[in-house]
Amino acid sequence: MNISQAQTPVQSFNPLLSTSSMGYSSNPSAQLVSSTNGAFFDLTFETQFLGYIMPTFPVVRVGNLWLPRKSLADIECFSASQSPLSIARNAVARGIEQMKICHPQKLTQHAMLIGWGEYAQQIGLIDKLKAIEIPVKGVVHAPQAKVLTFLMGILTGITHLKDLNEGPHPLAHDFWAMRAWGLVALPHYSGVSRTLAGCDSKTVAAITEALHSIVSPFIEQEVRLIREQNQPLIVDFDLAPRRVSNTSTSFPGAEFGWQGSQVGLGYDAALVALTSPTYGRLFVAGFHYPRNPLGLPRIQQMVRATEASLGVQPRRRTSLVKKRINLPSKSR
Repeated sequence: MNISQAQTPVQSFNPLLSTSSMGYSSNPSAQLVSSTNGAFFDLTFETQFLGYIMPTFPVVRVGNLWLPRKSLADIECFSASQSPLSIARNAVARGIEQMKICHPQKLTQHAMLIGWGEYAQQIGLIDKLKAIEIPVKGVVHAPQAKVLTFLMGILTGITHLKDLNEGPHPLAHDFWAMRAWGLVALPHYSGVSRTLAGCDSKTVAAITEALHSIVSPFIEQEVRLIREQNQPLIVDFDLAPRRVSNTSTSFPGAEFGWQGSQVGLGYDAALVALTSPTYGRLFVAGFHYPRNPLGLPRIQQMVRATEASLGVQPRRRTSLVKKRINLPSKSR
């Protein structure tokens, strides 16, 4: 509703104050003041309540309400129904202005993320993610920027997507971190959620391939160092529980099972780590797996993922297996 249209001229004014029950008396007087926005009244309340004398102030009638004129002006300047598009555009404009005045000594709650962002730009990770085609429309923020925002949230350890904007230390307010990752403003978490939901299997495969292309040189270097030292490749397979809400229906493949010390809905995070001479523990593969299936298919998938990531295979020694199979039953 347009407030200026709701203002109606009034010929007389009676505050209709019932003061007897409140224990004080008043003698209000009103003087009509004409205005282009409607009829205003200068009210002088000769009222003493708890030792306070109310000052003169102009008011205006809006519908069935009497509002102070100043409050009306504040309401007209405030839009309580900003569209998401307007909010996003205002955030970008504010981010551009903040980038101009960012002080080198300004404190941040995401110092490590800033270092990771600078490093991600050097190794080409951000450029690779920006080059991925994502079948989602972008108006203010490109869908690639929303995927990048999701990655930043993962690195900061958020537990819920809304923590990007509403967490204890919202990443959306850290302009230093945004600048390190090549962004001027962070999209709202609702937009990030819609973009992730719109990513198809081809997009997921392209993102995975981009990440693997960045990680592969580090893995190849460690494999080469271990083999030059004539040492075996020691790989650790780990199944770590990843719990989700028991009432959730939107996590594909989640099953009930033991999650730590209690039964709950979730996954197994199948993690593969290489014992590295440089980094100590280098993760080379990982994926979600339901809790209930048999262990053998899960181990087989982890082995295949490990061999694909390392680029080497263990000695199969199939000749010994064949010899074992062909032994007479009496000699076994």
